[in-house]
Amino acid sequence: MLIWAVWMSAILASPNSEWACVDGHTPMGRDGIARWCEDPETQIKHGPWIRWYPDGQVWEEGSYLEGERHGLWTRYWRSGFPEIRYRYRKGLMQGLWTRTDETGNRVEEGRNVQNLRHGKWSQWHSNGELMTHGRYLDGRKHGLWSEYSQEGDRVASLQFERGRLEGLTQRWHEPETLAEKGSYYKGKRTGYWEFWEAGGRKDTARTGRYIDGQIVESLEALEEALLGPSIEAIE
Repeated sequence: MLIWAVWMSAILASPNSEWACVDGHTPMGRDGIARWCEDPETQIKHGPWIRWYPDGQVWEEGSYLEGERHGLWTRYWRSGFPEIRYRYRKGLMQGLWTRTDETGNRVEEGRNVQNLRHGKWSQWHSNGELMTHGRYLDGRKHGLWSEYSQEGDRVASLQFERGRLEGLTQRWHEPETLAEKGSYYKGKRTGYWEFWEAGGRKDTARTGRYIDGQIVESLEALEEALLGPSIEAIE
């Protein structure tokens, strides 16, 4: 940390901070393409790093600490707005990660722990409404995840177990109008599932009992066995 503090002090004190190489490190690269600092003997990067689009707009910038990405890194859209902002700690992504669109609106946000998504993550629609929200555990979705429409209505409620669908799942066509409801076991539909068409009518061909993701007894077949074929089937 002492080396890092000394280097940062030198950077902030320099009038041309992006090329303020310290501790005998040499500026490398070309303006308009990429520039960085490195040890002339070992060629290990240490200090600021920047790369440009062909038109001269900054594409990505960050810094190295003894050969490894360290601290805040930012990638930019051609519009100049940040596209992705993320942090490294000794070569591994660590901490807050954010992504925005070309006009600066928030698109996705969460945290990384040693290169893996971990904890709360969210995504947003282009109009700013929340699109998805849930948690990651060691890089995989875990627990309750919710999905929302551009109008802000919840359209799905999903349960995950270390990246695999597990437990009750519900989806809606619109508020209070279910599209499907059932449970997953090890990522496959299991047990009794119900499906509805957009108008609210039950989809009897898909509704029924599932084993290992396959329907083994549909409501339609059960109704035919008990009541005979429907008028639609006869026609």
